[in-house]
Amino acid sequence: MQLLLLTSALLALFRPHPANGVAIKPRNLKEVTLNIENAQVAPDGFERAAITANGQYPGPLITLNKGDFLRVTMNNRLTDPTMRRSTSLDFDGIFFTTQNSFHEGTPFVTTCPVGPNASFVYDVPLILNQTGTYWYHSQLSVQYVDGLRGALIVYDPEDPLAHLYDVDDENTIWQIGEGLGPTR
Repeated sequence: MQLLLLTSALLALFRPHPANGVAIKPRNLKEVTLNIENAQVAPDGFERAAITANGQYPGPLITLNKGDFLRVTMNNRLTDPTMRRSTSLDFDGIFFTTQNSFHEGTPFVTTCPVGPNASFVYDVPLILNQTGTYWYHSQLSVQYVDGLRGALIVYDPEDPLAHLYDVDDENTIWQIGEGLGPTR
């Protein structure tokens, strides 16, 4: 009995865990890098300071298939001293488990903000056959209003209604933002 307990304890110690830095490459891995940086944008004709992902407002579209594993490397390159320079990403609507809830991205609740000139890797396994249209954004301060947001779409390759869609790509995504115009 003691040998069984000792063996179980040793196996538990050597079991890879995502939090200990052991790189595990899941199947159907989709890797995305988002460089979070300040930029001047004028989506409504009035130029203003913004926070962008890869220099884009809104951020780049992320597409996956049902069952994929998303790994997002976020590099915080924010430098504007008039705006908050720490940041985080939240993946709204995507299910998380207790084991990876610190990748959910709600600052000061499930994760710490990422400071300037630092990076963080978010591991987002798509569980429970989740599909649909979602978005990623910062929940820190007003950063999503300042531009840090983008669409995240999870497709079902076996969608029984796919024949009903005329077009289903980045041209059919509408993101509506407000608050970017001049203050009066």
